Amino acid sequence: MTSVLNLARITIDFPQKVNCVCLTKKQEMIIGTTIGELMLFEIKKENNTLNATLKTKVIHNKKKIEKITIFCGNLLVFCQKTLTYVSLTNFEPICVLGQPKKVESFLIDQKNESMIFMKSGSEFSVLEWDNKDKQFNLLKNLILVPFIDAVWYGDTLIFKPKSQALQRISIQKPNITDLGISGDLKLLSIGSKKFLVVSKTKTITSYELTHKSKKEVQFGSFPNILIYFKPYIVCVNSQTISIHTTYNFEEVQVTNFAGAEFICHNSKKILILKSQECYFFEPVSNNKIITQMVDNKQYTQAIEFYITNYHKSSKSYQQKLNKLHNKIGFRCLKDLKFGIAFESFKQGSINAIELIDMDDEFRLVNEQKLLNPLSSKGIRIQNILESSQFLEKKKTNEYFHEQEVKRYRYFLMIYLEKRKNENIDEKEQIEIDSTLIKLYALFKENSKFDQIIKSKNKGNFDSIEKFLTKNNLIIQLCKFYSQNNNIEKSLKIISQLIQQEKEKGKGKLKEKENAKENEIKNENEKEIEIENEKKNEKEIENSIGNEGEKDLKKKEKGLTKKEMLLIELLKENIQDEALIFTYSRKILETIPKFAIKIFFQKRDPPLDPNEVCEFLETIDQKLKIKYLEYLVNIQETQIGKYHTQLAKYYIKKIQKESTLNNLETSIMSQNISEYGMIKKITKKLKELIKQSEYYDSQSILDEIGDSPLWEIKVQLLKRLERHRDALSLLVYRIEVPELIYQYCDSIPQEKQEPIILDLLYVTLHPINKCMVRLGETILYLRKYSKKLNPLKVLNLIGDNGLLSTFKEFLNISISRSIHKSSGKLIDLNFKKNNLLHLKKKLSVINSQYFVLDEKVNCKFCDQKIGNVVFIRNADGNLFHHECFKKFQLSKSVVQTKNVLEK
Repeated sequence: MTSVLNLARITIDFPQKVNCVCLTKKQEMIIGTTIGELMLFEIKKENNTLNATLKTKVIHNKKKIEKITIFCGNLLVFCQKTLTYVSLTNFEPICVLGQPKKVESFLIDQKNESMIFMKSGSEFSVLEWDNKDKQFNLLKNLILVPFIDAVWYGDTLIFKPKSQALQRISIQKPNITDLGISGDLKLLSIGSKKFLVVSKTKTITSYELTHKSKKEVQFGSFPNILIYFKPYIVCVNSQTISIHTTYNFEEVQVTNFAGAEFICHNSKKILILKSQECYFFEPVSNNKIITQMVDNKQYTQAIEFYITNYHKSSKSYQQKLNKLHNKIGFRCLKDLKFGIAFESFKQGSINAIELIDMDDEFRLVNEQKLLNPLSSKGIRIQNILESSQFLEKKKTNEYFHEQEVKRYRYFLMIYLEKRKNENIDEKEQIEIDSTLIKLYALFKENSKFDQIIKSKNKGNFDSIEKFLTKNNLIIQLCKFYSQNNNIEKSLKIISQLIQQEKEKGKGKLKEKENAKENEIKNENEKEIEIENEKKNEKEIENSIGNEGEKDLKKKEKGLTKKEMLLIELLKENIQDEALIFTYSRKILETIPKFAIKIFFQKRDPPLDPNEVCEFLETIDQKLKIKYLEYLVNIQETQIGKYHTQLAKYYIKKIQKESTLNNLETSIMSQNISEYGMIKKITKKLKELIKQSEYYDSQSILDEIGDSPLWEIKVQLLKRLERHRDALSLLVYRIEVPELIYQYCDSIPQEKQEPIILDLLYVTLHPINKCMVRLGETILYLRKYSKKLNPLKVLNLIGDNGLLSTFKEFLNISISRSIHKSSGKLIDLNFKKNNLLHLKKKLSVINSQYFVLDEKVNCKFCDQKIGNVVFIRNADGNLFHHECFKKFQLSKSVVQTKNVLEK
């Protein structure tokens, strides 16, 4: 247990008949005896021994001195119900307080130390010492019931009547309040903001200005004497003296001390007398107390003690508190309590370099000494694990050392992540970044590793490079190189590793093949079966680098981390195109489906598409097609040659996959398993022809040639405005009427007539000895009769004996034309007559004259026209200009109403 007060015996020629005692600020002891003597002892330390020497002795009264107290630099002596204020230098009386022989008890305000509360019968007087006039002034008289015990709490008196509950009264507002606590109690005032009530149930009730709280406290027995000795509560029992804190009342020290009779204190020491012995309780220094608590692993108590006993206003307060947190952190590290250590270091904001230096793997070689004296002994986590306290664990757990080092490094990583975001100097930042990169690599924290090396970290390049190389963290090393403008070195390393793995794989494959051959020799009965297995093994060996679909799927499943890393590195914004081409070739040959994504990455500046196409074509035409698809569909390039090239590649692929005899069947077939590839590519080609605006139609049409890609040909001919050829394919090759109608309807109306005439021409003039499509021609004439000129249709039909076939169309068309012409003539004559009527009416109006004088009124408002602007309508009525507008509006409203009523 922590020792906060040291007990020291005082050598003294003990006087007889001691009845009370007090201690001055000068560490002088005053004793009041039962025979009225006042004795002053001077206490000095000589040869590590405390000695008390009698300095002054006077007879104050021949009767027993009941109580003495230091007050305002002098002494209050209570004897024979008389309270006398006595000089401390010569014990001469200064004055008598109250009426002699009528004072029953008195209390001192421990906060101000200038007020006395004196009880005489039921009257309670509050007196204040006036240091200027050297006299006591009466402040207030209170009337109270008799009480057993009382304490002053600020300006409030807390008292316990004999048979009632604890009560409270204020000097400012003398109203008594019942606190609701009864029974055998001990009261203790703690400054001006708190007082304690201790009951026999071992419960301390703490009262403060804002609230109250209760706490169970273990006492050996109900305390005989209770003292507040800042920052402790001293409980004196018959056999022990226990010390408790004031913030949580926990017991911090117990001293066996029986028979204490008198106890007093000043701000620095406690004086205890028993029988013929005298003792000092001297406070242990705060630093020693904290050290004891840390040694006893009372970490929380140590922090609370520091916060309670040190002033926050001090400049060094936070610095010392941080130092304490860090001291606790190092102590926890020695016990491998990494969780508590982390919280302590976080609170103490320890310089990260000290923790980094604790691990031999990350030790700073250039550091001559550590920054914090707490760790200046050169603590190493490896040394801690070799200490005697962990011998048993090492015996029972073979991996104890390895596990705990790993735990420390994980703790270090978490702390550095937190520390990195604080305001730290550049030197510490460099070490944090360097160590975090190493730790992320060790713990395979790939996302964090990638994030930190891509950020603007200040890690030491050489240190990180050596560490990653030493620990064979090749993938992390390559990533690190790539982010530090050394991409070529990174690519070279990873390429060599991939090649080495392939060679090892070939070696294992060869060993396996040899084993199979030996097995064939030994097992003649299974000769045929073994021969087949041998062929399969040879096929696997020969498939390395093969670009077939089945092999590609196998490679996809077996993609290694190194291959993935190489692809990611090549996807970085590398400026040197030659570097990309050099290191991507082999991986494009082995895993093309993944590797082609290297060229799908957006770069600044972008790669030259021409050079990429040329490069990919040297490896495999399929890769070039993939890249062209990326350019056209994703990048949406507007360069026409890439659209044209892609379309031609599709056509070549289709022609290669199927002969001319079965191509048309395969395109139209529903058998996906048999013709799936052709249908898939044909669909891509159709979408490209339909959506793109940049390809060369004639070039693609030439590429198709005689291939039966009829729908695609139709789209191309339409774009070239070769409508007759397009319609010919629709009528005689595709033969789907809905597509013919769609084709015609897709043409703007003002341009539809020549297209429909082309359609009629195609149906009447078949190709390749096909029959004339008269039925279809009649259907088209019926559908589009309104859009056709009969004369043009007659010219198209010509003198071939088919005129009677189109009699119905001609009758409808001619009658529609006549009706349309008649309607136009009627409309024209109506408009002419209406115009003549208006002209005649206007002529009549203009030929009339009128007189405007004072007698003429406005037709709308019936007021004189006067000299304002006026209007004369067709009926000859005159209006003000503004009134005429209103007249027109009202007239339209009336007309509308009449229409609605009808």
